[in-house]
Amino acid sequence: MRKSEDVVIQAIMKDVHTLELPSLLPVVKKKKQIKILYINADEDYVSLQFEKEKGDLRVNEKGYKSNTVEPRLACIFEGIEKESPKSKRNKLVNKHYFLGVYKKSEGIWEEVLEYIDTVYDEEYLDAVYIMGDGVSWIKAGVDVLGAKCHFVLDKFHLNQAITRAIGHLGDSISDARTAIYDRISLEDEAQVKKVFNIALE
Repeated sequence: MRKSEDVVIQAIMKDVHTLELPSLLPVVKKKKQIKILYINADEDYVSLQFEKEKGDLRVNEKGYKSNTVEPRLACIFEGIEKESPKSKRNKLVNKHYFLGVYKKSEGIWEEVLEYIDTVYDEEYLDAVYIMGDGVSWIKAGVDVLGAKCHFVLDKFHLNQAITRAIGHLGDSISDARTAIYDRISLEDEAQVKKVFNIALE
């Protein structure tokens, strides 16, 4: 690669690293009247070559470079429907994404709240469910979004937690899992606890 090309690439990379994108809110003539909103939240780990300039990565006491950032992602949607009448696949209805590396846990949730305030009629809204793995920054969304907001484990992490709770049952795992999911589908919290208590005994 020629030196001039290298300089241009470095200049572009510097501009990209310092780029701050404003949140883009839609222009809404009339707010939507939706009873329930759902939010999937998760994070990822991204390896960096450097933070601001080459060689500036911090090194911890064990000599390892601190070269990861943790972007956070939230997807808000109004429900799930079939992709087409005969399709076996589902799609999220009116999804909107939020993504970034935030300095504080509440940062992403403040963006989500601003979006909800702009797009939805909050008087009509009954509940907002945040689904995720239960780490502290995800649960912080409940405090930011207010009294109508509730945290629930997403399907993957719910299954993982149930498997951990009944893993000692040996040949009875399948029966216990079926019993738990049956009671969850009936929204019978007392019966779910009863099955777990039996498993515990």
